[in-house]
Amino acid sequence: MDKITLRIIGRIGMLIVFIGFFMPISCNLNGFQIAEYSTSMGGMNPLSIGLYGIFIFSCIGTILLLPLVMKKKISMGWDWFTLLGVIISAVVVFIRMDGGNTGFGTNMFQSGAYVILAGMIVSLLFTLISSSKRDEEPVIDKQKENRDE
Repeated sequence: MDKITLRIIGRIGMLIVFIGFFMPISCNLNGFQIAEYSTSMGGMNPLSIGLYGIFIFSCIGTILLLPLVMKKKISMGWDWFTLLGVIISAVVVFIRMDGGNTGFGTNMFQSGAYVILAGMIVSLLFTLISSSKRDEEPVIDKQKENRDE
């Protein structure tokens, strides 16, 4: 597979994260509902910021899918920026949901949490593979050059 295809698959992983955010993550609540509930218990806190971070970074990662499909050149740094943003936000959410006084627990994760995790894994794997792969240089046809002379 060429590098652009690997990057596209990595961005599809971000689309999977985006979709998982709207699925039940815990207690039959999606990401926005959990963030709203968490905020109502004392203002903005790390749990709600982490949930909004997952949403925002997955949106950016999904938007980056469009130029890649159109074969536009985008810096690989954007892929890493969105991926690391989602991973850090997810770690914050996991730590805070396991914290005890939020009303949520890690044993209460539902399908949305697992879809988000699967999307992050897909995105991480294909971003790593595409980062390690070198850009393909155009092959110069020496015989064609000799015929043109």
